[in-house]
Parts: sequence; C-alpha cells; structure tokens
Amino acid sequence: MTGFVDKVERVQRSFVVERKRSRAQIGARRSVPAGPTEEQIQKAVVEWLDRRGVKGMHFFHVANGDIRHKGAAGRLKGMGVKAGEPDIVLLYRGHAYGLELKAPGGTQSPDQEHVERQWEQAGATYAVARGLDYALDTLREWGLLE
Repeated sequence: MTGFVDKVERVQRSFVVERKRSRAQIGARRSVPAGPTEEQIQKAVVEWLDRRGVKGMHFFHVANGDIRHKGAAGRLKGMGVKAGEPDIVLLYRGHAYGLELKAPGGTQSPDQEHVERQWEQAGATYAVARGLDYALDTLREWGLLE
C-alpha cells in the first residue's frame, strides 16, 4: 500500500507543478501575427483564380501540410506525395507554375527550397508570394488573371 500512496503523491505533485505552469502561461502575452494567415491568403487567391483566372487554365492545391497518422503518411509517401511542394499548382498552355504562399514575414522550409530548385531545373515557373498583393501581382505577371 505504501508504494501506491507514494505513487499517488508523485502524480499529485507533478499535477500541481503542471497546473502552476499553466496558470503562468495564461497571463503571458501571445504574439498575434500582423495581417492575414497563410490559409486566409490562399483562400483569397483561390477565389481570385475562380473568378478572374484566364480561360483554359487549370489549378489545384497540393494538400501536403496536414498532420496525418504515421501509417497514412507512409502510404501517401509511397504513392508519390512529397514534402515541400507549392501550395497551388497552375497549368496553362503546356506550362507549369508553382505558387508557394506565405504570410508576410514567412519563410520557406528546407524542403520547400529544395522543391523550388527542382521546379526551376525542370523548366517550370515557381514563385514564393509573401502576402496577397504579391501573390496577385505574380499571377498577373504570369498572365493567369484577366
């Protein structure tokens, strides 16, 4: 019985320590990102493409960023899913465009930098857009918005 009581006391002490830590965190300030999130930027870009994209263009989102169960991630990797692919892939007149979207101040991961080099070596066009305005300017420059 003594072992059980000691164990309960250790658990209770660790719970109290955790609780104190949590209360301290409650009062701490969180840094709120200035401006829209990457997801908000992407939704706006997709809306622009749906409404103002040139005829004959096809685009889609590469859904690589979600957290998955290890088994599902391994299965998808075996089927060709690769880390670092751009957020939006656009196809127009036989050419591929990759658009990686970032919130203002966002940076590419090493996988994304590697994929950017691969896209460029393959002769495709690739850009990193930090913010909605830059993304729309890039799409206009590529001739993909009316």
